[in-house]
Amino acid sequence: MTTSQRPTPQPTDLPQLPNSVLNAYQNDLETGNGHGQGNQKPPRSTPSPPGQPPSPPPRSRELDKSRSPRRSLRTKFTLFSIALGVLPVLGVGIIAFGLGNRTISNQTLTTEKNSAINFADKFQIFLRDRVSDARLLSQNPALTNAQQRRNSSQLVATLDRYVTAYEAYDSAALIAADGRGTVVAQSQGRPLPDNILQNHQYFKSALETGQALVTVEPTLSLPDRPVGVFVAAPVRDSASNRIVGVLRLRIPLDRLDFFVANYAGNGRNYLLVDRQGTVFVSSLADLINQPASKAFANFAQIQATGQPTVALETLRTNRTPQVLATAPVKAGNWQVALATDQDVAFASTRQLFWIFLVGIGVTAVGVGVIAAYFAQRGTKRILETTAAVEKMGQGDLTTRVAVAGDDEITGLGVNINEMAAQIAELLDTTEAARQQQSEEAERAKQLRDITLRLATYTEEPELLQAAVTAIRQALKTDRMIVYEFDADYVGTVVAESVDPAWPAALDTRIDDPCFRQNWIEAYSQGRIQATPDILNAGLTPCHLKQLSPLKVRANLVAPIIVEQKLVALLIAHECSGPRAWQQSEIDFFGQLATQIGLVVERLNFLKQTEVARQEAEGLARQQQQRTESIQSQLINLLSEVEAASQGDLTVRADITAGEIGTVADIFNSLIESLREVVIQVKDSTAQVNQALGEDETAMRQLADDSLRQAKKINRMLGAVEDMSRSIQSVADTANQAAEVARKASETAQTSGSTMDDTVQSILSLRETVAETAKKVKRLGESSQQISKVISLINQIALQTNLLAINASIEAARAGEEGRGFAVVAEEVGELAARSAAATKEIEQIVEAIQQETNEVVMAMETGTSQVVTGTQLVEEAKKNLEEIVTVSQAIDELVQSISQTTVSQTRTATTVNTLMKDIAKVSEGMSDSSRQISESLEGTVAVAKKLQASVDTFTVTEDS
Repeated sequence: MTTSQRPTPQPTDLPQLPNSVLNAYQNDLETGNGHGQGNQKPPRSTPSPPGQPPSPPPRSRELDKSRSPRRSLRTKFTLFSIALGVLPVLGVGIIAFGLGNRTISNQTLTTEKNSAINFADKFQIFLRDRVSDARLLSQNPALTNAQQRRNSSQLVATLDRYVTAYEAYDSAALIAADGRGTVVAQSQGRPLPDNILQNHQYFKSALETGQALVTVEPTLSLPDRPVGVFVAAPVRDSASNRIVGVLRLRIPLDRLDFFVANYAGNGRNYLLVDRQGTVFVSSLADLINQPASKAFANFAQIQATGQPTVALETLRTNRTPQVLATAPVKAGNWQVALATDQDVAFASTRQLFWIFLVGIGVTAVGVGVIAAYFAQRGTKRILETTAAVEKMGQGDLTTRVAVAGDDEITGLGVNINEMAAQIAELLDTTEAARQQQSEEAERAKQLRDITLRLATYTEEPELLQAAVTAIRQALKTDRMIVYEFDADYVGTVVAESVDPAWPAALDTRIDDPCFRQNWIEAYSQGRIQATPDILNAGLTPCHLKQLSPLKVRANLVAPIIVEQKLVALLIAHECSGPRAWQQSEIDFFGQLATQIGLVVERLNFLKQTEVARQEAEGLARQQQQRTESIQSQLINLLSEVEAASQGDLTVRADITAGEIGTVADIFNSLIESLREVVIQVKDSTAQVNQALGEDETAMRQLADDSLRQAKKINRMLGAVEDMSRSIQSVADTANQAAEVARKASETAQTSGSTMDDTVQSILSLRETVAETAKKVKRLGESSQQISKVISLINQIALQTNLLAINASIEAARAGEEGRGFAVVAEEVGELAARSAAATKEIEQIVEAIQQETNEVVMAMETGTSQVVTGTQLVEEAKKNLEEIVTVSQAIDELVQSISQTTVSQTRTATTVNTLMKDIAKVSEGMSDSSRQISESLEGTVAVAKKLQASVDTFTVTEDS
């Protein structure tokens, strides 16, 4: 995949920060508590409102008439049921009220405590976000870069933008760490004086700890010195890493009031207390800037515990009983408190009392109704079953028949319920299959539309941007990016589509060593990774570190492969929370990644084809121009040299640049050379014609003399050949004698070398036999030591056996208690017996080894004596061979001398013979040559005349 050049993105004015707790509360206030509304699946069918119950059949009316005489029994049963129901309910109600009152009171206290903890946690998050804001702003290049820091207007603009963007602050300032508290820059507002701010606790703590922090302290720069919440962070120089100042952000108390206002009202008040125990924010205005112990006597002891607490206290200002719940805030070592009137907190207990009172009163009426209900229970169950079946027939399959008892009606109700459940399950399965088919069809349509849309793009950046935009809309995710790799698999986000609420990642370059080590091969094979929650997916720390700035909670990753090579990843991010990726979404996502790779591959192919076409056209144009130029120059050259073909050697071609100019230059050189040759030929032919006439008579006389000399030389050659054959015979005989003497000498020398090797081998064998004898003797000594050790082991086995026998005797004396010990003693005895038997076997083996070792030693000694005798015999044979070698060498020298003399004579005779033959051949050749020369001279005269006539046709001078 090719990566096009993109303009460097300009830095944004302010970084995108995560939603604070304050924003979360505003969202809750706007949306209300309707979580999950609108997500409920509508019922399969809406049952029609039930009509009037069907009138009973005639038989039922007859039964109702037959019961009228028994109305007095129904009355007695009703009165008895009322008494039987009211008395137990009254007793149980009193007991239940006591237990319920205690449980509700405990739950109320726990709820108040949890509310305080929740309040503290959210306030802790709020403060932590503010500290993160300060830390992030302190790392802004406008503050850390010395050159930019000197630009006061830019610095003030940065602080103003920050305060304007984040409503949590009303003032921001950079204070120099120069010991004087100089205000380097501040946002719009009341000017801050120098030489005062360095006295603030936040300034001192930031310089001492080097960390961002939050404090509550008086505002020294204002006349009335109100209490304020300050967030401070040290500013370090980017070059030296030295603290050059402190960034100070102020949070007005009214912003905190807005944050904590949700906890006030309905008899509840809140308090925010600093580490000194002073209230700095409260819904009770008269307690602000006052010690918390002024409101609650035991608050100091509660704060000292550092743990969440709940207690019944009295508000000292108006003497009203309160439920006081507290929790610590670790960010500033503060304390939050929620004080609720006990009348409001325990209102549910009073409600419980009235509920029980009314319930007992209503019980009597209820029991009467129940008695009447039981009177008609038999027919009611049948009517309920009929009504339920009728609703099922109308399509309401959620209806169920009430099942109680084990009679036939109950069995019928169970069967009807199972039938309804099976029908509902079948309908759900059918609906799910239909929805799945619909989703697959929709996915296929989206895949086709996106693929067709991408195929219309001709530039890769536009293609990738269109792809991430379309895919994010299709999958409804928070972010969609293309993460492209270079040759070293360092990735860059080259295309992105992101919801404005989340940070942008475009052009971010990420060097992820974990990916190079663990995932390149997997993604190259087409792996698709779906992670529903990255915090619970077991990801490596370096991977989580890469995803953290982008606020990712769930992701879906698929490879983009171009020409069988992993070039990028298509990644979907879900930032709002975890997401369970459906298999259809995963398959759809993988298909889109594959299509992107194919489209990019097609785009690259089209670009390569276009480049190749343009290059081919350019080369064709250049070749055509070059051909036309050469043709033009060639025509001019031919026109210039046409006269040379008619014999005019004075013409010259114009020399131009290029290949034709080179040809013209060569042509001019050839014409000039040819002109000189023609001039020389003209002169030579005249001289040859004159000399040929003078030499013809002398050549004929020379041929006759050469013939007579050749005949005499042939007679001498016969005599020399006879002498050469005689010398050659003597030389051959001498060579044969020399060869026999040489072979005898070489054989004697070879035998001598073999004798030397034999002596050395026998000596080595002698040393080896001696060394082996020593080792065998040591082996015998070692076997004797083994015999001693075996004897010692045998003695130990005997003693162990004796001990086992003694132990058995002692165990027998001990009776029943020593039976286990007796068993152990018997096993030890058996072990000792086996050890003794094994020792005897080893002893026999060692004796056999010693006997065989002695025999080997004797054999070694005999072999040593035989080796000594063989060595002496070989030495005598060696001396005899040396004498034979000496005699053979003397014979060889004599024969060599004879052979050399004979060879010298043979060579001389051969040389003379060869010379005579050469002289004869030369004489014959001279005679023949003389005749041929005479004949050739006659032909040469004729040729010279013709040549002179031909040369006369050439023009070699301009005036000729």
